[in-house]
Amino acid sequence: DDDATTTRMTRRQRMISNETVEEKEAREAAERVQREEANVGARNGRGGHGRAKTRGLEFPNVKEEFPLCEGVFGPFTMKTPKTNGPITVLNVGAPVGGGRRRFESEFWSRSGCLYHHPYLIGYKAEKTFQGRVYVMEIVDGEDRPMFRVTDKENPGKTFVGETPTAPWYDLVVSKRLGTRISGPQFFGFSERMTMAAIGFALNGDEEMLKQCYSKGYATDEED
Repeated sequence: DDDATTTRMTRRQRMISNETVEEKEAREAAERVQREEANVGARNGRGGHGRAKTRGLEFPNVKEEFPLCEGVFGPFTMKTPKTNGPITVLNVGAPVGGGRRRFESEFWSRSGCLYHHPYLIGYKAEKTFQGRVYVMEIVDGEDRPMFRVTDKENPGKTFVGETPTAPWYDLVVSKRLGTRISGPQFFGFSERMTMAAIGFALNGDEEMLKQCYSKGYATDEED
């Protein structure tokens, strides 16, 4: 995983050194999206006791919303107007192992995300972008999850990052596009069906579910 991160940074540095004016504008636009996702809590203002405001939507209580359902399992496809096309979730994944590591902030969505939820290791989804199908995955990077986007028809073309947006950012820059992409939206994390699937995957883990229902309150240090 260290090698993958090093490769990603080397690729980025090389692209930056050779980029045109248009490519620079596209990169700066993507960087603004990343900053907005990370700092939306700060833009909305702080509540009392040094805590950030809650995320936009409440995590679904699957026991109440789906009382007759045993679970939401992949594959399932969702229409996502904000990403110009559907997303197919193939595997929801499972919580990271290692006891308290499940509650490390790196393994949870950031304050700018629509829902407060854990990143499940093994999560896998597909999305068509610019006429090509990309496979999105979450893998265990030991101290944090790593987000991977791979061209399905060209497995050697893979982008890896520490946030959902990072690999998509690299992909957009490599294509010399000015498209602004939200990684959480492209991965499917802004969809309630994905959250329901995660909720069922956590069913029985009351500690993690309680963290989801907290609506994402986080101290300044945790942001």
